[in-house]
Amino acid sequence: MCYLKDVVKRATKNCVKNIKKDSIIINEHLPICKNCIYYNNNQSNIDSNYKSLCEKFGYKDLLTGNIKYSYAETSRSFESHCGENGRYFVEKNNIIELYTHHEEDSHKLY
Repeated sequence: MCYLKDVVKRATKNCVKNIKKDSIIINEHLPICKNCIYYNNNQSNIDSNYKSLCEKFGYKDLLTGNIKYSYAETSRSFESHCGENGRYFVEKNNIIELYTHHEEDSHKLY
């Protein structure tokens, strides 16, 4: 009897794995803001629903000179900003690789 439970359990796991492989995920191929160099998970912001900022877009307060950045969700909502496709997305890992490559090139004698 125990053997039958194990067989059913394994079969269920395999079935779930196959279902996941056939899943259709909307926007799965699009870049994720948290992997972008402009993303700032602003922990000091009180509104927890909109705490993530996009430091690509903002405005300067003309009285104080403080820069106020757009919320990441807002930037992804407007095509004039990043939009759904993440037009201005720069992956954090890529910028580190570009900087490292630039530093290596700057030490070469030509």
